[in-house]
Amino acid sequence: MFNITLLLRSVTPSVGCPGLRLKCRLWPIVPFQVSARVLSGDTSNSFFEYSKTHSQIFKNQERFFKRKIRSMYKRYSEVPDDVLVHGRHHVYFEEGSNIYRMGLEQGQHNVEEVLRADGGDYGDGVLQRVRISPGERMLAASLRTPCSEETRCLLVKLWGFPEPPQPVLILNGVYSFEWATDDILFFTSMEGLRCHCVFRLDLSAVEPKAALVYEEKDPEFFVEVSSTRDRKLLTVNCSSKSCSEVWLIDCTTPFARPTLVQSRLPGLLYHVEHRNRNLYVLANTAPGQEYQVLRSPLVSPSMGNWEPVFTPAPGTGLRDMEVLQDYCVLAVRTPSGPLGLQTIPLTDPSGICALQLPLWACSLETQPCQVADSKTYRFLLSSPVQPPTLFHYSPWENQLYIQEDKAGSSLPDYHTMRLEAPSQDGTMVPLTVFHAHAWDDLKGAPLLLHVYGAYGQDVHMGFSPEKRLLLEEGWALAYCHVRGGGERGLGWHRAGRLEGKQRGVEDLAACIQRLFSLGVSRPSLAALTARSAGAILVGALCNQHPHLLRAVTLQYFSPVAFCCRGSAGPFPRCPWHHAGPNLAPDH
Repeated sequence: MFNITLLLRSVTPSVGCPGLRLKCRLWPIVPFQVSARVLSGDTSNSFFEYSKTHSQIFKNQERFFKRKIRSMYKRYSEVPDDVLVHGRHHVYFEEGSNIYRMGLEQGQHNVEEVLRADGGDYGDGVLQRVRISPGERMLAASLRTPCSEETRCLLVKLWGFPEPPQPVLILNGVYSFEWATDDILFFTSMEGLRCHCVFRLDLSAVEPKAALVYEEKDPEFFVEVSSTRDRKLLTVNCSSKSCSEVWLIDCTTPFARPTLVQSRLPGLLYHVEHRNRNLYVLANTAPGQEYQVLRSPLVSPSMGNWEPVFTPAPGTGLRDMEVLQDYCVLAVRTPSGPLGLQTIPLTDPSGICALQLPLWACSLETQPCQVADSKTYRFLLSSPVQPPTLFHYSPWENQLYIQEDKAGSSLPDYHTMRLEAPSQDGTMVPLTVFHAHAWDDLKGAPLLLHVYGAYGQDVHMGFSPEKRLLLEEGWALAYCHVRGGGERGLGWHRAGRLEGKQRGVEDLAACIQRLFSLGVSRPSLAALTARSAGAILVGALCNQHPHLLRAVTLQYFSPVAFCCRGSAGPFPRCPWHHAGPNLAPDH
């Protein structure tokens, strides 16, 4: 969470919009002369007198905004959680860092506690990932210790468990894990922000021990284990910044050696799914090295046997790929900006259906499903100012269903605008703006801009109670989708890395100037925020165009906390995308 109180202090004193005028009168503005003397090291009586006079006002104001933020978090404390797993007989959900389950059969509404993670002999922890064994006899859950990067994986019996339930085994330092059978778990361990080994644990043995299955020798590669949606295969995904390699583990023969799909090649990125003895490969083999869907027989999976199935339109950003029985569903960000679904019938790939998702949706997160024959694609849609809402998509009907919130959450009561800004070289840069007041009334509104533009990752646009608070207080929020990010595909990323990094700065400046020219805010009311690698663009912009902004906030980023959240989509979460020994390839 960025420091919203400091941000409000830095921008709001000049605000004249109705929603903030009353609060602004409480905010003292430090005279320029006093600020200059402080920066020069002058600590004379005038400064101390000024500080003493106004310190209580600042303290009162800080308490005021902390109450507002707490109230906002409380209001949205019941939004759907992204750790939700559907098993064959139960649905598993998190509440207060504990895991509970409820029967799926009609009339079964009793809630059972499965795992208590908020204390006990194994300490507190933040739930990261949950996996259910194929027969729903075992549960594996990873926890991250608060205020540290330590992770543990707890294994719990789902039948005949004691009251209160207790883990039967705890594995330390585990990053990713998947069940092959009810007794066999494959997992990776993390050492110094690096996963390079895959282990197999046989719980049916008298003394279960972890056996090494795969070891990565190249320090530039990160290893993750995942499962295909039909639960037939486990995949060992080896990823670097520029290429990838996948090995397969057949769940019916978990003790056999993994099978290589395609050996790593410079520049080749790919991921695999499985259905009916065929592999569906998502690879950057389309024109311009963009992603496309290909198919190959499971018995001969190498690249020479990949046949194209579908190629998205240029400028499309791919968010996820799911294979549901006879359909392949792609979650995409269209070139114009909105999210959408593209459904490919596997029996007739030419009969593609496209479905646009609600225009307010800016973030899509696939919900884990542990049922091999599931016929629907479940995902959460959200925006920075709209809490997550659960949707179900049926490819057979090409129909989208919304799951009603028991709390009765209303439709968005704000405006979402999608614009484009011409950059210095003529490239049109996407821009998303949220505002509650009428567009014509935004000239005097404070503006908070967001940017990332690195490692082919989109700027984060998930729900944030702080951003909702700013919107309700009269702010406009803008998200700049500059080159270097992944909003318009792999080419968009390549155009903003290495020697092209300056393009991201030019894109950011163009977005800000475009908003001002359209009557949205002004430099004296504009603040810019970024996290992690996005700070590079912010620093460059402040050097090149200091007149465009009044304030900047930068957020620290923990790569382990990010990668340990797990990935429901096709792309392994590799912390080398954000940290590691070599940042030069992107910067």
